[in-house]
Amino acid sequence: MIRDGDRNTRYYHISTIVRRRVNRIVALQNEQGDWISDGEELKNMVRTFFMNLYTDDCDTFTPFLPLANKFPTLTTEETTSLNKEFTDSEIKKAIFEMGAYKAPGPDGFQALSTKRTGR
Repeated sequence: MIRDGDRNTRYYHISTIVRRRVNRIVALQNEQGDWISDGEELKNMVRTFFMNLYTDDCDTFTPFLPLANKFPTLTTEETTSLNKEFTDSEIKKAIFEMGAYKAPGPDGFQALSTKRTGR
């Protein structure tokens, strides 16, 4: 951290040199298991790796099209259950089970109950 080097510049410079040496990549293992340490070979190996990683092997693009009539259907009881009105107890239960500091609702307020004075 810079605050450690504020009073002792020699310490700060030595710590950055050590960090640079620790973070430096001097060799990588290729797909055959051989260690590569030559700078140009390392650049080519890394470039090839990322080109293969981000290249699509598929020749043609086929968008996902869901097949009609392959979705599960709801029973009459499930449809009726989805269409019924909410009860006051269900609403109260949902509100009191909410985390107090979770994401704000559409009004911008969180679920934390506080006294608000009307103006």
